[in-house]
Amino acid sequence: MAMTAKQVDITPEQVAGRSYVPTCMASEVAASSLIILPYDSWPGHDGPVFPAGTTELAQFLRKELSPDVRPCVPVSEEQYEEIALYSALVIIGTLLVSALVLPTVASVLSHFIIKKMERTSLRPEDTDVKLVLIIREPDHSIEFAYEGKAAALFNALRAAKKTDGIVKALEALSQDSDG
Repeated sequence: MAMTAKQVDITPEQVAGRSYVPTCMASEVAASSLIILPYDSWPGHDGPVFPAGTTELAQFLRKELSPDVRPCVPVSEEQYEEIALYSALVIIGTLLVSALVLPTVASVLSHFIIKKMERTSLRPEDTDVKLVLIIREPDHSIEFAYEGKAAALFNALRAAKKTDGIVKALEALSQDSDG
């Protein structure tokens, strides 16, 4: 299992100013509490790309989250491109999410991963997940990058509901993976 946590300098407003964000979407991106970020570049591709399954993830989030938490994919339909990566790994990609809606988003992400595993008859202890959550607090952002078994990620997310927050649970998971 690999888990890192670090403070990063990224805001929805900064994402809205990126060259690939269409001008007509900039205000929506800047106001969003949940942004699905692309890889800014990828070998053999010009411009931003998303992991395969991002469209499915965005549709799932729209269906499962309340109407006031809409996932934003900050590129035009013409620019949108997915790349297929390692198929034995559930790759969620990078999400920039407001700390206020993080518990709900985390719960829905768990449900999404479970549904993907059910379709392929995989068990959490046998399934690897790759996920980057950038959690936006009022005065800073914390990036949690996770690659490991789904079961460990689910345990951290469950613990978050019982402790004083998901950020604390993810920090604890990060410390556990260091030693």
